Amino acid sequence: MHPDVAPDGAPPARLMSWPEAMLIAGLVVASLFLLAAGAYLLRYGVPAASRYGVVLGQVVKPTPAEAQHSGRRAVGAGGSWIVITSTDDASRIAVQADERGRFRVKLPPGSYVLRARSSQERLSAQERRIEVLGGQALNPRLSLSAPLWAASAGQLPR
Repeated sequence: MHPDVAPDGAPPARLMSWPEAMLIAGLVVASLFLLAAGAYLLRYGVPAASRYGVVLGQVVKPTPAEAQHSGRRAVGAGGSWIVITSTDDASRIAVQADERGRFRVKLPPGSYVLRARSSQERLSAQERRIEVLGGQALNPRLSLSAPLWAASAGQLPR
């Protein structure tokens, strides 16, 4: 009888090679880790970082007359303040925009009202309502405009 054939005619059983055994062991460990992570999430919920939404906005103001002729209609309102109030008035925060009028804030899910205020000029504030969802990013743009008394008199702020 040939040494590579079992008495019943089947090929003899062979042992796994070292790389094959390590691959199977790695797959077992990875499966156990994923099972444990899933059980943790089922018990304790989603991590806190994804429970918040991110608001990445910008405050803009009218350009001076010279810039309007070049085609630009608005420029960033650097240093403006943005007051963020929950619609149920339970919380209120204020953030200051950078030199280009951009701002960033993390908020828990809910409805909010954003109000922009110019830091230097007497520009009227725009109000904007937003709905924040967990894990979502919003990009609102708030525009400051000339106060009603100045616009009616044909004056624009400098």
